[in-house]
Amino acid sequence: MNATIALFGIGFVARLFMMLVSNLLFRHRAQISLQSGLIRVTIPTNMKWSPGMHIFIRFAHIRPFESHPFTIASIPSTEADGRNEMVFIIRPETGFTHVLAEVAAKSSPDRKSPVILDGPYGETGVNQLRAYDSVLLLAGGTGITFIVPLLVDLVSAMKLKDGPCRKVDIFWAVKSYGEQRSCSRGNTGAHPNPVDAVKSWESQFGEMKTAASLAGGIVAVNVCVTGASGDKERSLDTPVEKEVMEGETASEKVSPTSGRPDIPSIVAERARTWSGHVGVAGKF
Repeated sequence: MNATIALFGIGFVARLFMMLVSNLLFRHRAQISLQSGLIRVTIPTNMKWSPGMHIFIRFAHIRPFESHPFTIASIPSTEADGRNEMVFIIRPETGFTHVLAEVAAKSSPDRKSPVILDGPYGETGVNQLRAYDSVLLLAGGTGITFIVPLLVDLVSAMKLKDGPCRKVDIFWAVKSYGEQRSCSRGNTGAHPNPVDAVKSWESQFGEMKTAASLAGGIVAVNVCVTGASGDKERSLDTPVEKEVMEGETASEKVSPTSGRPDIPSIVAERARTWSGHVGVAGKF
């Protein structure tokens, strides 16, 4: 019992020490904005992290005695200056995220608010998916914020010829195409000011497809709109009518399909038809 308490105490002190050091040195400030009903938090930092990791954020000007975990939706910069930007895309629910959305709607997107970061936590080091010949990434709703950093890292590895991965398939399940649009486009939603820093997921998918193709790889994106009958698995060959937004290019287009994705069948089919080692990761 005493040994357990001692280990817990050491871990708590070490965590507190690292949190104090990182925040005293970097003095983190966050820009918070509301985009099509989703909260975007951007924090410049010198910290390092790996794709798929999460971090606890304490918003000192909102609820200073609470910290909440969020998945980091960006990857560290490869620039020599070492300055990175942590990006978080958060869906407002009840409780704290509802309060955060209210603050974001009333604040200027240029305002920088003090935050305390604890982390990052999760698997460190090189993205293990780089070791696979082909990778299947699965997401539901805002789970896309978990897999996009993995995709960006895999495409970066393709360009650097760092690992055998040359094929990535994404399946993203959403309740409606409007939900996918709100997650992906740079609309301002309830916020009166444009959010220039917000890059659409579709635009990023287009960039990743082009970059992978130039590196000899393939990136395929499948958006599955579950609709009101989302609990029923349907075939993925029913196209959903989609408008082409002004400024979209062909490479940015995502052609959604109707129906809940049959994940076991998708995984089995890829394992059967893809050559080499197949990696699977996702978040729903």
